[in-house]
Amino acid sequence: MAVRLNSKTDRIVHSWAGGSTEEVLLLPEGSTWENKDFKIRVSSAVCFGGSSLFSDFTGFTRHISPRKGVLQMEHVLQSGEKKSVHLEPYEIDIFQGAWKTTSEGAYEDFNLLTDNSFSGAVQAVKGSAEFSFDPKKQYLAGFFCTADTVFHCSGVSLEGSLSLHEGDFLYFLSEDTDTAESASISPRKPDAPCGYWITVRHRN
Repeated sequence: MAVRLNSKTDRIVHSWAGGSTEEVLLLPEGSTWENKDFKIRVSSAVCFGGSSLFSDFTGFTRHISPRKGVLQMEHVLQSGEKKSVHLEPYEIDIFQGAWKTTSEGAYEDFNLLTDNSFSGAVQAVKGSAEFSFDPKKQYLAGFFCTADTVFHCSGVSLEGSLSLHEGDFLYFLSEDTDTAESASISPRKPDAPCGYWITVRHRN
């Protein structure tokens, strides 16, 4: 089956001084956080408050969005320039993993990391939405659920509907199928934020 479901109960959780991080997905399969041999990482973190220093991810591009709370960050670029970023829930920042980044406050976030061989995109989903996955153009596409949602799919992998709950991650990989998939999302609460749709493709 081309569609895969990763639920919150399947996760490895890493604890650190200011919070904890759930590993939602690491690719390629078999790669680990400890060995730092992954090329794609999807994760969700909880920061308890105070000041936190982000891990160094030189060679990666990072997408981050607070799904609960406000995220205040300061980036120190490799040139030494400083950049302040203020994110309200479901707003997204994209930055280089090599930058020295610190955050302030208590929040829960969603993260996508891609190394230089891939290009990623993250879209916050609010209300009903439609998406597609083309394995000829995309390596990975998936939906990270932050509120009870019904996921409708029309394709060879899943024909029908699936109820998703907070923390669920449903995704497609190009290595599983050569057929395009169409999907739509309907949150239980109309027009409410319900998650993130991500896509990752190989760089040309």
